[in-house]
Amino acid sequence: MSGCGTTTEDLRLHDRGVFLPSIKIAHELTDSSQSGQNNRKSRVAAELEMGHVSGTTSQGIDASQFINFGGGTFQGPDEIEGNYGLFTASLALRLRLNDPADIFGIAFLGGLGGQNFSLELDDGNISSSNRIGSVGPLIGLQFSLEPYPSMDVYVRGTQVVGFGDATTSLGLVEIEMSIRPYSHLAFEGGYRIMKYRKIGSVAERIGPGEAKINLVLSGPTVGLRLDF
Repeated sequence: MSGCGTTTEDLRLHDRGVFLPSIKIAHELTDSSQSGQNNRKSRVAAELEMGHVSGTTSQGIDASQFINFGGGTFQGPDEIEGNYGLFTASLALRLRLNDPADIFGIAFLGGLGGQNFSLELDDGNISSSNRIGSVGPLIGLQFSLEPYPSMDVYVRGTQVVGFGDATTSLGLVEIEMSIRPYSHLAFEGGYRIMKYRKIGSVAERIGPGEAKINLVLSGPTVGLRLDF
């Protein structure tokens, strides 16, 4: 299938407008008992976040291209449909530095992130699938604006490089607003852009020669945050 005149093609998948829900639990590690109404704005906190997204996307290849994936080979010209699922989880420490008025803040994040990614490809004749699990270090940066004690607006970017079934990379950029009707509960909503990549094949189940994966997701997000 990969004879003269053909080239290996990577998977380049895009899904715009997909719904990206999440749940987050934050626990303050700094003693802020003397901060009055500002006690939720600790300088140091631990955050656990989980999310899941699934959907369908497609990719076309021409007659000079082929894709190896999940033990199957898709030879062009072809239109391939992909059904994906991505579960993400992260555990990070957040160090937040506020201005004297406690309105603007910058936060640094560091910890661990993991993903469980599944993908099934089908062109009507051939169907193949694979599942990739990985865990690795997470780093991030957040800029926030808190005009009222019960409202946050923030921009956050994080990056995870994972190791496991394959070497992976997950980048996330989010713009969100958080409203706290209660002291320990917040509703979050906004927009996220997520880029998942399979960039290595050292520990793949199928073996070397598989196509790399580039999946870009973007769309609205809503979630819950529990603060303790």
